[in-house]
Amino acid sequence: MENIRRLWKSFIMVFLICFLIFNFNKTLIFSNYKTTWHKLGNLFEQSQKPFLNAFHTSIIKENKLEISKLNISAPIISNEKNASKERIKQQLRKGVLLYSDVLPGEKGKVIILGQSTQAGLSIINYTNIFSDLNQLEKGDEILIYYNKKKYIYEVFDKKIFLPKDEKQALLIQDANQSILILLTCWPPGKDYKRLGILTKLK
Repeated sequence: MENIRRLWKSFIMVFLICFLIFNFNKTLIFSNYKTTWHKLGNLFEQSQKPFLNAFHTSIIKENKLEISKLNISAPIISNEKNASKERIKQQLRKGVLLYSDVLPGEKGKVIILGQSTQAGLSIINYTNIFSDLNQLEKGDEILIYYNKKKYIYEVFDKKIFLPKDEKQALLIQDANQSILILLTCWPPGKDYKRLGILTKLK
């Protein structure tokens, strides 16, 4: 009698195992298992959205200048009013300097200063950021990220001039245009002249 019970128990166990194997997808317990994991996956995805959005916003929030042709990417530092020459030099070690009251995207002239360094010198703290600025040509693009917005400027002219002729050289007649001027010393590492890259908002 005891042997018969053991046989029945073994048969029932084998039957249940086979039933579960052949009906895996239809079995309620496994169906709920899959649904639960699907829900957990959705919850995880939703929980990551605030983090990803915050990460994306932090990238857009950073004020910076990019010129892909010259492999340039630098933070834009806002100039302090009535800053001394020494203070301006200190700011230029942190990136490029927004040197005008007109802001990117606004009508008028936006002026951004950057340093250039003579070839062969050791480069630190953005001292060479504008050394290759003369390679820019008509039609090249400059990207400006400022106050969470992206602006695309297109080169239309470049000028080399003496410091005393700066106002005349950078005079833009059309006040309704949004102009960006990139300005640096020329030649690189010297303070004899200035190089200005004139661009307009696309």
